[in-house]
Amino acid sequence: MPTLDSLSRHRVAAPERRRLKILLALLLGGLVAVMLFDLLNGAGILARIYFVFGGMHWPFAGQCILLPCL
Repeated sequence: MPTLDSLSRHRVAAPERRRLKILLALLLGGLVAVMLFDLLNGAGILARIYFVFGGMHWPFAGQCILLPCL
C-alpha cells in the first residue's frame, strides 16, 4: 500500500526535522541575544552602524547603557 509507505517514511523523517527546528531556533535565539547585547552596549559596532545609517548620532558615545563597556 503506497499510502502506508509514505506515512511510514514521514514518521521516520519527523525526528530529524524536529532536531533541525530546535537547532534553528537556538541559532536564531543566540543571534538575537548577540545583537541585543551589542545594541545595548554603547561601544557596539551594530549600534554605531545603526545610528550612522539612520542619520542620527549616538547620544551616549563612550558610555554604556545597561551593560559594562568591553
